Amino acid sequence: MYVSSDHPVIFACIEQLLGLNVGTTIFAHWKSDTTPTLLMESVFVLECLAPAKLNADRFLPPTPIRVVTNHRGKSEFGEDGKFIKLPNTLKNGPGHLIPDYSEIKKLIQPMAQANESLASKQASVLKQFATGVMLEKLSSEIQRLESLAKVNATIRPEELSLLKKELANLKNSLDQARVRLDSIRLIWRGSMERLRN
Repeated sequence: MYVSSDHPVIFACIEQLLGLNVGTTIFAHWKSDTTPTLLMESVFVLECLAPAKLNADRFLPPTPIRVVTNHRGKSEFGEDGKFIKLPNTLKNGPGHLIPDYSEIKKLIQPMAQANESLASKQASVLKQFATGVMLEKLSSEIQRLESLAKVNATIRPEELSLLKKELANLKNSLDQARVRLDSIRLIWRGSMERLRN
């Protein structure tokens, strides 16, 4: 028996694989002579969980939001004013050291909360933009149908009410779009000797 790529079993396997936490967290080392700093890079996904019939993805597709903060909970920006770009030279850090350092363990929760707060602020802007685009598009379509209904008897009132209902449901769904943590990377910037001491 041949199983196609759109078979429900295949979909279920992919969903299970994507839902695993394996590979979504890492401790990395950024070898640097600068002042030692603990950084946290988090990637969130802004997603609109709306019924498929609304096709909300045309206004707000799943959107990644990346934030980077330091151990003080402050944003780490690069020279371009965006979150700092991490070098390709990052190495896997000795994750087994984290449980040994209570100072680092104490910093993780506040850093994660700071990242979530920053991501929520970015998500709010994205949701407002998506809602604005949706309102503009569907409102103009409603106005067009209302104008046509005045001169064309084949435009039924049900069409208008369905479009207005779709607009209300989409607005509600976009307002309720949520931010989900997708991956997190804890980075030690500095020498490993400094971390071990």
